[in-house]
Amino acid sequence: MAHRVEVGPKPQVFDARGERVKRQIRHAFPDIALDNVHCLDIYTIDTPEIDAGWCAEAFCDPVIQDIALDAPLSCAFDWYIEVGYKPGVTDNVGHSAQYALELISGRTIPVYSARAYLITAAIDRGAAENIATECLANTLIQNCRVFSPTEAAAIPPYVPKVKDLKEPAV
Repeated sequence: MAHRVEVGPKPQVFDARGERVKRQIRHAFPDIALDNVHCLDIYTIDTPEIDAGWCAEAFCDPVIQDIALDAPLSCAFDWYIEVGYKPGVTDNVGHSAQYALELISGRTIPVYSARAYLITAAIDRGAAENIATECLANTLIQNCRVFSPTEAAAIPPYVPKVKDLKEPAV
């Protein structure tokens, strides 16, 4: 069983990445009345048991960031868009997170990274999916998942492992 870790800026800290993404979305979709965008870092840890202390030490700066393990970090949004790498694509942030977790825990535990965008705007699911595919992700190498606030309360971890269905023949 995999675990999902969300890391984001504390409420009183300015979210510079969120503001940059908000300008990017407004530029691409000037008709959308966009109120706010917040960015979160997502780490999927592929192990049955995990220590929350390890995650906090490896992934979070406690002065400016909050962390949540297997739970949403925030519920104040209209759409939750998660963008992560497809199976087989090199995930450098995930590799670095895996190395940090290995230094702390002494165990090699696979870690995969993604980014979440919490969007506050009066739009429907189709518009949120357009924002995800047109502005936030490169669909050749990245997957997008779009959730409403009720769906985001229990987002299942996504582990992008390559699963070959055929035995290679030489």
